[in-house]
Amino acid sequence: MKFNIILSNLTILYLEDDDIIRHNVKEMLQLLCKKVIAVSNISDANHFLNSDDRIDIFISDININDENSLDLIESFRQTNKKLPIIVMSAYTDKSYLLQAAKLKLSDYLVKPATFEEILNALRKAVSDIQDNNGFKIQLNESIVFNTIDNQLYNETLNEIIHLTSKELKLLQFFLTNHKKILSQEEIKISIWDYDEEPTDSAFKNLINKLRKKVGKETIINIAKVGYKLNIS
Repeated sequence: MKFNIILSNLTILYLEDDDIIRHNVKEMLQLLCKKVIAVSNISDANHFLNSDDRIDIFISDININDENSLDLIESFRQTNKKLPIIVMSAYTDKSYLLQAAKLKLSDYLVKPATFEEILNALRKAVSDIQDNNGFKIQLNESIVFNTIDNQLYNETLNEIIHLTSKELKLLQFFLTNHKKILSQEEIKISIWDYDEEPTDSAFKNLINKLRKKVGKETIINIAKVGYKLNIS
């Protein structure tokens, strides 16, 4: 898959406390990727890293309001070894470099970084995503969902499984909330437009059609409570 196609579908979290630099780099990144979440402090970065929001690449300065973002990254690496992380910093001090070297970074850029240097760092990050199959979600032994091109695949048969727009929206809603049991009302509000009023039969029909495509055991019905995505 081409680098620019993958990158254009990714979400980047960008941590920088300098307002001008953050604004300029964010504008540049927005030309390349799907979404940029730009934050100015470690607390906000930590919130997004540990939320259910999709983050594909994390880019960070080191010295953030007199705090060291490498400490944040080191803590995050205890539970997530795969997220590509790029550090951009004016610091070339040996102690920072030694700490950074232990964090499995995609790249370490010395500021001010050029557009080409940032682009090359993003290439490395995308390569890391590909190596880790980070854009593929295994729903069961055969069925895989690719979050980059939003396609459902049967890897055993080596074929694409067609999804209607509502089926795709429903699957993405389950994936975003994979830790939760979703009520019928929550699903209706998320999938149908505000001016639509789906009948119970239309709702059940959509659920059943998606379950047939991803496997009945992948979406489980919890009686009188709701539905849950059953993946590890």
